[in-house]
Amino acid sequence: HQQVIQQERLRAVGQMASGVAHDLNNTLTPILGYTDLLLRDPQLPEGLRERVEWIHTAGQDAAAVVQRLQLFYRSPTPAELTQSVDLVQLVRQIPELTRPKWRDEAQHTGRTIEVELDLCDIAPVRGIAHELREVFTNLVLNAVDAMPSGGQITLRVRATDETVCAEVTDTG
Repeated sequence: HQQVIQQERLRAVGQMASGVAHDLNNTLTPILGYTDLLLRDPQLPEGLRERVEWIHTAGQDAAAVVQRLQLFYRSPTPAELTQSVDLVQLVRQIPELTRPKWRDEAQHTGRTIEVELDLCDIAPVRGIAHELREVFTNLVLNAVDAMPSGGQITLRVRATDETVCAEVTDTG
């Protein structure tokens, strides 16, 4: 009897997740569509183009989260887990994606936070890019919260013989 109740609860959660995913997809579609159109415009000024690219990347990451909601009952396939990811390029994106928090919001509260990159060239790694971006973004946002007086955040990628190490450190 308890198993039937648990299965019904899971089914209800799955239906709710599906509904939320559908609504979020409807919201993300124009964001991704319009940013895609803007990026195709050859007359878009370079500074604005870069900002639109960040919005587009964040929208794509949000769409990937929505996709995970839609796949609530399904495990990822081996192909989904073995994407080739340029980790160095991905980590280079994090300061721009998190700039509103570590620079703008921090300065508004009287704090100065610096973000430093310490990256070495490495071969692509296996992973899921949007999930890795989400992890690094969360680590940087947590680091900002851990530094009420300001400080420095360092994103580092290095490699040894067969190992890649990526880390986020802060002075908080």
